[in-house]
Amino acid sequence: MNYNFNELIDFNINQLNKTSVVYKLEFRGLDQKILCEEICLALFNKLVSESLIDEDYNGKIYLLSKALEIINYGGWIKYLTEAEKHTRVITEKNNIKESLEIKNLKLQNENFEYSKTLRIKEDEIRTLTGFNLKLQNRQLARYIFYSIFSFISGVLLTNLTHVLDLFRKLTQ
Repeated sequence: MNYNFNELIDFNINQLNKTSVVYKLEFRGLDQKILCEEICLALFNKLVSESLIDEDYNGKIYLLSKALEIINYGGWIKYLTEAEKHTRVITEKNNIKESLEIKNLKLQNENFEYSKTLRIKEDEIRTLTGFNLKLQNRQLARYIFYSIFSFISGVLLTNLTHVLDLFRKLTQ
């Protein structure tokens, strides 16, 4: 006989909730018949691994609080469906989070590249500004030199006759 394990879990935790004494090898199928030993042991191990049941020292099985919560919630199958939905929602949120983190890292990388380019341009501006100041200083020095030279030349040329007379008197 082919068994749907989730239906067996749902059925048996509901049966355990209604009956007072059940032992490891007394799990029942949906048809109310006791299952074969192999299926009973597999079902018992699954229920223990899911923290739904435990066994006392006499071999009597009792429900744990998680199983009672699942029964009150609507059963094992509904619990699995909701857990699967919850897992999908968490997975979707994680995918969105990863996507946003990747976008954030790309933006940070772009910002880093922009900052790097900006620093390079600022260095170029500083270098060119220094070069420009040197050129301006040279031009100012030449301007002052030519102004003084022109002033002296102008004074000498306008007063050339007086200068030549003074020079003759001094040389005589």
